[in-house]
Amino acid sequence: MHSVKRIRIEILKHRDTDLWLAISDDLPGLVVHGQSHGELEDRIEPAILALFEADGYKVLDIETEKRNLDLPEGFEMPEAYIASASLKAMAA
Repeated sequence: MHSVKRIRIEILKHRDTDLWLAISDDLPGLVVHGQSHGELEDRIEPAILALFEADGYKVLDIETEKRNLDLPEGFEMPEAYIASASLKAMAA
């Protein structure tokens, strides 16, 4: 039997260094950085995989989708991704 875990990932860009950062309150320990948006996107899935495996899960599949949020004029929010990971608990 497997379960699916949905994770909201926020994408931030440092205004002085142009370093990109991905963080998530839904997956403690997820902190991924990159020199470009593309480099950051390439690093997100392997980081999710490593964190779940460290917690004793086998990751069967990871899907990510970018979410564009409709916010009132004058408001900004970092990009958000939703990652869905299909997990199977590994035998102890």
